[in-house]
Amino acid sequence: MRRWLVVLVIVVAIVAAGVTAAARRDPSQTNDFIVLFLVELLAIIVGGVIAGVALTRRRDLAAGALAIGLYLLVVAAAVGTVFPIWLPSDNTILGSALLAGLLAAVGTGLALVGVGGLRGIPQVALAIACLGGGGLAFLAVTAGGLASPLARLHLPVIVAVLVGLAALPVAWRYRRLVTLPLAVAAIGVIVTIATLVARGAGDWASGSTSIKLYSFPVVVLAFAFSLLILDSQPRDRPPESPPA
Repeated sequence: MRRWLVVLVIVVAIVAAGVTAAARRDPSQTNDFIVLFLVELLAIIVGGVIAGVALTRRRDLAAGALAIGLYLLVVAAAVGTVFPIWLPSDNTILGSALLAGLLAAVGTGLALVGVGGLRGIPQVALAIACLGGGGLAFLAVTAGGLASPLARLHLPVIVAVLVGLAALPVAWRYRRLVTLPLAVAAIGVIVTIATLVARGAGDWASGSTSIKLYSFPVVVLAFAFSLLILDSQPRDRPPESPPA
């Protein structure tokens, strides 16, 4: 993989977020890029399915899958938390809740693929766990952004914490394999959330006068950092049984 190209995509996404935040237009024109919302949802679904199928078959990439999953879960938690806080009475948070739910579903599924791959769980059981866990995460995180009482519980954060705690013992056992991917994931979390927060509520607010991209740069960053995380994965095949 050409890392410089991925880094260029990251820079372009950050610049796009900054430029559209600073630009001002008539409120009737700020929804010109609403199609990006549909594109990002479709991209997450298709990308998640492809990644899940591919990584389920590749035990040698299990550590990368785990790190990508945790990274996406943290991003989902940020998306699913900040917009209900910023825009508690704006119906546009329904869209951000759906976006957060899909990110959490893919993140949970890939995290489970990573844990299962490191532990040597059979592919069929791994696929079932991935689908089931991803589905539950989607329901919890999306509901946490749709319903006002649930939003106060910060369900996206709870889901991310629970999955992280469940993965912790396996990550520690295989720390030689997961340390570098997790380090890249941590950098990705900082850059992605900083971009999300810097772009602010105007990216979704119905009364915003900035050019709304509906967190599309954040999704681009998620894909780009996922590639970098996977590329940082040591190609050693995990042992058949975890070390003591």
